Amino acid sequence: MQFAAGIFAGILIGGWYAATHRHRVAETAAEIMGKATILGAAVGMVASGAIVYWLARRMIRRNAGLSLASLGWGPSTPRFLLGAAFFGAAIGILFLAFTIAVPMPQDAKAGQIARVIAHGGWPLYLWALLALVIAPPVEEFVFRGMLWTGFSQSWGPVASGIAATVAFVALHIPEAGSYPPALVSITIMGVGALAARIVSGSLVPAILLHATYNTILVVATLGSYA
Repeated sequence: MQFAAGIFAGILIGGWYAATHRHRVAETAAEIMGKATILGAAVGMVASGAIVYWLARRMIRRNAGLSLASLGWGPSTPRFLLGAAFFGAAIGILFLAFTIAVPMPQDAKAGQIARVIAHGGWPLYLWALLALVIAPPVEEFVFRGMLWTGFSQSWGPVASGIAATVAFVALHIPEAGSYPPALVSITIMGVGALAARIVSGSLVPAILLHATYNTILVVATLGSYA
């Protein structure tokens, strides 16, 4: 559903943006497409989160043994929250340190979103909003909430954890696939978020871990434009 909603929103928004900006001489076709992509990503993620939440509520009504709490939608303790925030920040800092020591090769092709935010402006700030506010709760509910919980009922926690993590990493391949250390960092973050979800029984530590990891990357990116 996340892919479907994202693609649908991307097509609609891409068509609208291209149609309304095709006469702007200052913008190339690639720039227009890049801006349409970041718009589609933001709207598509919100739409997909709403659809998955609707599906979850529908499942709960049909299954007496299922609840939002069983999907991880519940409170946590300060100890788990603090540990999750520390772990997320640590992964982000270590990844940034690695990128300084081993930069992305010059011939590596950056993802479309990375290319458009490199020019700054409103796409950069929309990307920051997406990374800090939208992606953590939506992706954690989709992957470590619905997906992991659903698969674990049939496959057990280990196999379902692998499946959910592989799906999560695959979602990021279009942007991070040209720089393997980025995929390794995303994998570690995903595994950490899953561990936080399992150990605490709540998605809140996983969301916080995800958000702190993204915060490190967003702050570093915005700082490069200061």
